[in-house]
Amino acid sequence: MRNDIHDLNESDLSENRLCAEFVEAYFTPTRPTMTHLYRNMLSELSQENERRALAGLLPLHWPSFSTFRRRIRAFPVAVMLAARHGMHRA
Repeated sequence: MRNDIHDLNESDLSENRLCAEFVEAYFTPTRPTMTHLYRNMLSELSQENERRALAGLLPLHWPSFSTFRRRIRAFPVAVMLAARHGMHRA
């Protein structure tokens, strides 16, 4: 198990950064579904892996849907309600 950010390689950081962007997108008033965001993330990962292959870099790993969902659900419900529906719902 990794305990230190210095143990993460560039691929791990890129994967986590990309996943975090799509997790963050869930918390918007447009209220995209998790499935929609996950599919968009996979599409972007696929495009990025094509670029990486041309540059001779290792591909990024694709997180499972359950991992993606778990990262979203790690936030408090009040945060989700406020972000997606407004403060009056939190």
